[in-house]
Amino acid sequence: MKLPAIPAALAGFVVLGTIAAEAGPDDITLLGVGGGSVVYAAGPGNVSSSFTAWYGLRGYSVAYASGTNKALNIRRNSDNHTCDLFVATTGFLGATTGCSTSGDNGVSADTFCVATTCFATELYDQSGNACHVTQATAANQPQFLQSGGPFSGITNNSLSFNGTSHNLSGSCTQAALPTTTYAWANPSSSSATLVMLSTSTANNGIRFSDASGFLNITYGAVGDFAFSSLAMSTSTWYLAATQAVIVGNNPVGILQQAGGSQTTQTHASIPGSYNSPSPNTFEFGHSTFASQFWSGSIEELGIASVLLSAANMTSIYNQH
Repeated sequence: MKLPAIPAALAGFVVLGTIAAEAGPDDITLLGVGGGSVVYAAGPGNVSSSFTAWYGLRGYSVAYASGTNKALNIRRNSDNHTCDLFVATTGFLGATTGCSTSGDNGVSADTFCVATTCFATELYDQSGNACHVTQATAANQPQFLQSGGPFSGITNNSLSFNGTSHNLSGSCTQAALPTTTYAWANPSSSSATLVMLSTSTANNGIRFSDASGFLNITYGAVGDFAFSSLAMSTSTWYLAATQAVIVGNNPVGILQQAGGSQTTQTHASIPGSYNSPSPNTFEFGHSTFASQFWSGSIEELGIASVLLSAANMTSIYNQH
């Protein structure tokens, strides 16, 4: 039986029902419910099971999107009430739960934040490794936005960092090399730190840290390695990844602009050493080592204990 043509807006989706189709790890699935359809997205956890930490404003995996797992905690500026947000069975953000005032439970983020601003106090590590990142100081919490994300109409939430104080942090186990760090990110400054595993003497992570706005990888105390073919413009969403390879090999950068093609670059230089951070402080939006804050927006971010391939990153890109 020949399937009908799939509308362009649903490219990459799979329809499950009386007619089944094989789904790959980057597929988004439509499930018929009561004659209608519910849309949910497979997450990065369906591409690789090797994430040591993952945060996002959608579900990490189909399994995580059970309707009872949490994505983040938000604070309402008007009265400082707080609520967790579930990951709904659709894979997107669901209703409030665990609110500081019980009357706020069971509503959407739009309803909870109406006529005021909301801020993120904690992002839950959806990988299962409990590497949650928090920020208790109100003035340092990134703003939670219902719009401005990379994919309007699919998942349009984002977190906005001011470049001067907004950040979250947690204590995590640093995986041995190699590692891949990736993010959906929109820089508003060409000199900013997105994520670091960091102390005052060593770090490892993604930076956009030179005047030209190149994607950088920071490699222990050895320094920055800028990918000169991976220039990033401000006010533009990118899926950006850096690979910290085993010492003696060349770091790799992967960059894909929303709506554009993917570019990879293997750095010409080879780091001579790597200083693993100890203790392992995971800094989201800040680097103690570089004394630098992230300026811009983030939709999701993850660290994997393997070298995610360009094809893996394409799968994550296609999930949106």
